[in-house]
Amino acid sequence: MLPSEIAQSGFPIPGLHHQNLLKAALLNGADMQKAYSLWRDNVDFENEVESASIRLLPLLYNNISKAPFGDEIFARLKGIYRKRWSEGNIFFYKIKPVLQLLSSKEIKLIVLKGVPLAIQYYKNIALRPMADIDLLVLKEQRELAIHALVEDGFTIKEQAPLAFLLRTFRSVTLVKDHLEIDLHWSPLLESFGIQSERLFWEEAVPIEVMGVKVAAFCPTDQLFHTLVHGFRYNPEPPIRWIADAVTILRSEAHVDWSRLWSLTERHKVNLQVKHALLYLEKEFQIEIPKGIVRLLHNYKGKRAERILYKNALNTGWQFEHPETFSQTVSMHYFIHLRQSTQKSFFMQNLSFVRYTSYLIKSTPAYFFKRTFNLFFKMFKPKSLD
Repeated sequence: MLPSEIAQSGFPIPGLHHQNLLKAALLNGADMQKAYSLWRDNVDFENEVESASIRLLPLLYNNISKAPFGDEIFARLKGIYRKRWSEGNIFFYKIKPVLQLLSSKEIKLIVLKGVPLAIQYYKNIALRPMADIDLLVLKEQRELAIHALVEDGFTIKEQAPLAFLLRTFRSVTLVKDHLEIDLHWSPLLESFGIQSERLFWEEAVPIEVMGVKVAAFCPTDQLFHTLVHGFRYNPEPPIRWIADAVTILRSEAHVDWSRLWSLTERHKVNLQVKHALLYLEKEFQIEIPKGIVRLLHNYKGKRAERILYKNALNTGWQFEHPETFSQTVSMHYFIHLRQSTQKSFFMQNLSFVRYTSYLIKSTPAYFFKRTFNLFFKMFKPKSLD
């Protein structure tokens, strides 16, 4: 049974119309036709198909085009499919120089999310639209990668000193000419520590993107990353994770369920993986080993895990741009909990003081300026319209 907060919010478990669209795009035969009919009967195609659904329409077209029935919107869907194919090719040509640049600096790269999924699992760039590229670098090479991109004309999107970003976060966003790069040095945001990245690098597999040799997660790690990254709140319904996970699981790639559970326990994201997999098993007939199902049903989670899980469902992994003092404190508290290696919840809270001291020492001028600005903002009278 899924927790009530998911059912109420609709995130990241889709509402009925999104679920019907996903089933129409992913299932076959009578199940697909039934889901498609329900979606068409209950959604105004001209006025109610929002951006999250539009990103799934190429996959929908690809699936229903094999079925022996027609619909007046088929021509529209075909046009959307072709447009996404064209945009996908343009996107891949835009990222090629970035991959070449970083590779020329001997920076090791793992491409994350959309790019490897499109190449390895969907095997069709039209079926997996993407707006940016996510890259994972080794922690010791992150500054080298950032400086290389900045010298190439990219700018860091976050409005904070680089030293603060490197000490506090696990990625930075760089932009240039409408191309956005999310540069990560840790593959996970929802985790109790960042000491286990080497596990992902050790099992990474070679992949070629536009002639540039890079790496991607192995199938097990790709599924794990998809579940954890997708199972959280997002202002735009994060339903893409379902299509990605189902596509991975139905591919010919081998998923090592023992490794998946080991990664889940190591990074303390059992609750995300639990509810994601049980949902996929129930709604999309995904076969999960009985032993794993038993572990999922029995897992309750420790207090800090439950707090982080609830935060992931309510606000995502952090406040992207905290605008108040309380939001800022909350953001840093959740960041601290994810990075904490303390086993006791009491000690985790006590060590938040040490975490704050560490931030102050690393970037004192920025920390105090921002903190005082936000603190006094609480007492500033609101202007009347």
